[in-house]
Amino acid sequence: MNLILVTICAILLTQVNAGDISGSVTCDNILKFFVDGQLEASSNDWQVASPVSFSDTAHVLAFDCLDEGVIAGIRGSFSNGVVTDSSWRCSTSADEGWKEIGFDDSNWQDATIQTHTNWGANPTSIPSEAKWIWTAGDTADTHVFCRLRLHPATCVPGNLNTSHVMDPNDCKRFWQCVHGTYVSMPCAPGTGFHEGQQRCEHLYLLPNCN
Repeated sequence: MNLILVTICAILLTQVNAGDISGSVTCDNILKFFVDGQLEASSNDWQVASPVSFSDTAHVLAFDCLDEGVIAGIRGSFSNGVVTDSSWRCSTSADEGWKEIGFDDSNWQDATIQTHTNWGANPTSIPSEAKWIWTAGDTADTHVFCRLRLHPATCVPGNLNTSHVMDPNDCKRFWQCVHGTYVSMPCAPGTGFHEGQQRCEHLYLLPNCN
């Protein structure tokens, strides 16, 4: 009887973890890494990557990195193919809710690829496709926050934070969660989707949607 229970638990645990995304993250110098607003890793040793694992229904990855001098950067790679590159959005301000799903990062700058060679190949557990990123101010910016919005294929019905998200291919459309799957829906003519408000707004209120 006990063996049967152990086997059932093992099967259920495998099913729960089957959709997990794994990865490695680091920052020069003091790291905090968040998934959908929840702290997943912290470290003060940039040479050793921190392992992370999270659900494939996650929406936002976010780094909080404090530089202590010389050079500064954030780097990470994940099993879903996501790496740190210029598609991430970065800021020197930790605006309220900055690491949360509903935060509007349209006013944040595109990440700047760092070209310093001091790091060498370290950490070696992170592949070269993942770039060191930072803000354009380089070392003049000592505390930087970077985030990336993911676009999972599946969703959790009833979650108000993720029931509507911007269509990654068209800012004038949005994804609506329908029975656990996202379906692309259009905004009305002359409007685009505002992720912070989770609704369509007039385009003059959305300077980055044209």
